[in-house]
Amino acid sequence: MGPYAALIGPSTSGKSRLLMEMSQHICVVYICLRPTNSTGLPPRSALAEHILHTTAGYETYYTTLLAGIFQVVANFFSGRNPTENIQDRLKKWNDYTEVASLGTLDIEKRTQIQFTADVLEEMRKFIIRPNATLAGTVAAMRDSTKFIAPSSSMRVLLALDEARALLQTPGPSDEISFFRIFRRTIREIPTGMGIFILLVDTTSYVANFSLKSSSFDSSARYKFEGENRLYDPIYQISSFDAMVPSNPPRSWEELVSPERLFKYGSPIFGAYFRDATSEGQLPLVIYGAILELAFYTLRGPTEPAESTQPAMIKPQAFAFLGPTIQPRINGASHLHTELIASHAAHCDYISPGCDLVMSNYPSQFTLAAAAGDHLRDDSTCI
Repeated sequence: MGPYAALIGPSTSGKSRLLMEMSQHICVVYICLRPTNSTGLPPRSALAEHILHTTAGYETYYTTLLAGIFQVVANFFSGRNPTENIQDRLKKWNDYTEVASLGTLDIEKRTQIQFTADVLEEMRKFIIRPNATLAGTVAAMRDSTKFIAPSSSMRVLLALDEARALLQTPGPSDEISFFRIFRRTIREIPTGMGIFILLVDTTSYVANFSLKSSSFDSSARYKFEGENRLYDPIYQISSFDAMVPSNPPRSWEELVSPERLFKYGSPIFGAYFRDATSEGQLPLVIYGAILELAFYTLRGPTEPAESTQPAMIKPQAFAFLGPTIQPRINGASHLHTELIASHAAHCDYISPGCDLVMSNYPSQFTLAAAAGDHLRDDSTCI
């Protein structure tokens, strides 16, 4: 069994935030594979170009790359003061890899350049070191991180965000994707080493990373025939309504106040309201910014068009109706994957074979308000 699973969830559902929170308790090696021209956050990591390198068509390349990452982890923690508490050691790791959600570096600048340079140096050493093995670097990492949770089966999490990039091939003439080569390599990691790999994305296509392989797999190799036991994809993220206060409202005015309503649903809207309010922004400016963010989250990406008002496509229609009247999507089941990936739908279910995906739009004020504003203002939507 390869030590990896897929984490699926829509944009703004809190996937990246979940990883940041985990970094306060275990060692998280976070790498974002976002496209180079993307303006999204978190930004693309400097190590991404080396993970998606054209020479990654060779299994030995990923062996060297993972060995470099694991050796950097081992070097960092073995060089710490053993009397230092867990939280301080993890905080220094997060600052070094620019992962910590509460660090001093702006999230837009967290490109991990120093961490990447150290990984590349360890890759160079691994190549020239006699008898160097991936298992050896994993063992060194295991020994250096035992302080985190001696009895736990997971102390280090390698998280690859925007993991759909691994579905590409190293070159136009290659038939095998980055992921298939990567998967072969991580199968070489011995069990019980405290390492787990998480592939994170909005699209449920990456759930196919967890599909059971056929014995007729064209990329299968000796000793890999037959079914592979893999971890099921993870899609239930308990972040919905996370910002809602535990105390009930004391008046009708408090119940319907923007401060409370924006906290329902995806946590990003409540967090934006909180931070913008603390900065002293005007209420109407805050409301407008949140509803604009919600609108673009529902609308999703659009293709360039000659007209300034491109026609609404079917997934967008379901997206704008979803938070308002919640229509049944049974007759359009082929749209579930796209609604999750690009239009803020929540993933309800992924079948064991990953051939059936179900989504829905749970009730939340912010998306419903944004959808209502758009449907009211654009007469072409009626």
